[in-house]
Amino acid sequence: MSNTSFGRLISDLRRRQHWTREYLLAKMNTYNPDLFRLETGSLLPDDENLNVLKNTVGIDLAAYSTPLHEDVPLQLYASMDLLEQALDNEKITLAQSLYDELIQFNVFHKPTSRQFMLCQQARLREQQGTPYTQLLPLTIEAIQLTLDDFNGESPGNKFLFPQEVTLFYLLGRIYCNTHRHEEGVRVLSDTYNGLLRLPMSARNNEKRTVPILLTLAQFYLREKNYTEAIDICQKGWAMSTQRSSGTHVPDFVMLLTKSLIPLQRTDECEPYLKGAYASYLMLGKKDAADEAFSLYRSLYNKTFETFGMEKIDLAISWQPYQRGNIPPCRTIGEMIFALRDNAKLTRQQLARGICSQSNS
Repeated sequence: MSNTSFGRLISDLRRRQHWTREYLLAKMNTYNPDLFRLETGSLLPDDENLNVLKNTVGIDLAAYSTPLHEDVPLQLYASMDLLEQALDNEKITLAQSLYDELIQFNVFHKPTSRQFMLCQQARLREQQGTPYTQLLPLTIEAIQLTLDDFNGESPGNKFLFPQEVTLFYLLGRIYCNTHRHEEGVRVLSDTYNGLLRLPMSARNNEKRTVPILLTLAQFYLREKNYTEAIDICQKGWAMSTQRSSGTHVPDFVMLLTKSLIPLQRTDECEPYLKGAYASYLMLGKKDAADEAFSLYRSLYNKTFETFGMEKIDLAISWQPYQRGNIPPCRTIGEMIFALRDNAKLTRQQLARGICSQSNS
């Protein structure tokens, strides 16, 4: 953990107790500038200060500065990473196998490592179709391992650790799917805002921030709060394009379109649907592309001709921006250029393939 993140941790733990800096200084019996330097990240605590802080705030800060390190054998780290990847990609059978393998070691003793396993267990059960009402106690138990005063409310402006972010994201989905929509939206919004306060290296935008925005947009649309849905879609679109691989861009575009239609703004939707259709084809998501195609046809009584698109061969398992001799690309635009060049299509052929229209 960086000095700045550790300092923010100390500051946030102090605020969680509703203590002023002066009050904590009195309890620590330390020199005033030391605490300021600790909280601003210009000083890391020595062993003596760590023990004082542990006795003062009641939490072992070493467990947070080196999470999952002391009680978990190094050889298990790869399996833990694979478990997270399997759940991210919804490979349920593989995730169950990895979880069963890890749980047998019985080495997850510290709050952070126990929370990791409970978090993955909750994610796995969700993907297996466990009712959200049954996931709620497990999620709350996991959050309380590091937030002992948690009673089911939104995180507010609390500093969140990585697994806490994932757990609050799950908690928001649980509330939204159990007729507690207002609470769910507040949890998701506060979690998203909390992520924005983290250093860039700690945000892991593609893994957490973008999916949170996508979920928020879906729930706003479901509740017919179209204005909020549009705002979230635009934020998510920009973030997915600029700070991630861009794979969620067409999802935001489709949600944006569905939010514009009830507001009688269909004249704005035509280019969005064309873009979503082409992006889904590029990503190998045929069903999603078909949905964009059908919506376009129903709105405008027009169809797409897909001349040339079949020459771009993308499998479902294709990893964005890398396939065969396609080099890594930084943006969707670079990806399209590289794919067009690899397929030996001229710009005119590709444009004709994804943008031409005919009366149905």
